Amino acid sequence: MVDITLLDYELYILYTMRDAPLEHVDDALRRAGVDSARLAHSYCLVDQENFAVRPTAFEEKTRILGPPVAEGVREIHGRTCPVRSFRLPLWQEFLLDIYGNPDGRVWDERFSRAPEHTAPDVSEPADLRPWSVIKEEVEARFGRLEEEELWPPYESSTLRHVNPEGDTDEYDVVFSWRLLQSIQLATKSNGGRV
Repeated sequence: MVDITLLDYELYILYTMRDAPLEHVDDALRRAGVDSARLAHSYCLVDQENFAVRPTAFEEKTRILGPPVAEGVREIHGRTCPVRSFRLPLWQEFLLDIYGNPDGRVWDERFSRAPEHTAPDVSEPADLRPWSVIKEEVEARFGRLEEEELWPPYESSTLRHVNPEGDTDEYDVVFSWRLLQSIQLATKSNGGRV
């Protein structure tokens, strides 16, 4: 394995967030002290390791990301898996949870809310901001989302919400690593596309 750092892995995650607002990406690069060339380089470093098929990926990613802030066992996708949670400096309000298989592979990776932070209190979907909430928080506030596409770490869904006038609006919602990337009003309450 090549020498991959925590920053490389963060930049790999950032690179895969194809629907992230450009201003968020630029801010993350500025805070990390790197440019888009380093972003692409770090993505290539991690991608070439092909962790998805490695039977030692769970332990290898632990070495890259540093000591976990929490470890345990959780159910995910109908399986009970070991999980380790890591702090990533670029996303300080969240933890990166890595779920392992009994054979040492990685089953899933996703952001969760860090326990010392709370989700923003919003009453309307239009008030949600990219990188402010995870999918579970959106569903807890606005109800179950209708999945449209799922290509991990990318997910697109439809959110239906009854507005203050009593009509139902539809929003196109995109997540990556379960972190909100974008939300757009797709259908006005009168049934017309926006």
